[in-house]
Amino acid sequence: MKILFVDDNLGGMKFHVMHLSRIPGVEVTPVDDLDRALTMFEKDPASWTGVIIDLMMPKGSIVPEQADVQESGRYLLEGLRSLRPNVPAVILTNVETHPVLLVLETQVPIKIMNKKDRLAAEFARIVVEFFRECK
Repeated sequence: MKILFVDDNLGGMKFHVMHLSRIPGVEVTPVDDLDRALTMFEKDPASWTGVIIDLMMPKGSIVPEQADVQESGRYLLEGLRSLRPNVPAVILTNVETHPVLLVLETQVPIKIMNKKDRLAAEFARIVVEFFRECK
């Protein structure tokens, strides 16, 4: 299982990556930049089991100038799905409600998770279970 994990909060991502990597058969590639994530994915879209994307990240070139930074991860997901339409995605957020979450919920296969709701070990278990169910 190969997972692309995109989050600009390297400190927080480190614990999640560590717990995901402890699960046998799971390989995690952490990336802290939207544009680099898209470039990595473009090389071999079919090789990725799924992606984990922080919803709110600094804008990259793939995010329109007028776009709200609170939904920058949405544009990465759109870019990834233009290359592989049904790539499973876990979207991480710190907000309970945002209009973009209503849009994203319809774009299956997708799982939206609040960053603060789970411990890293539980997060890893839920994510891996979701990606396995999507196969």
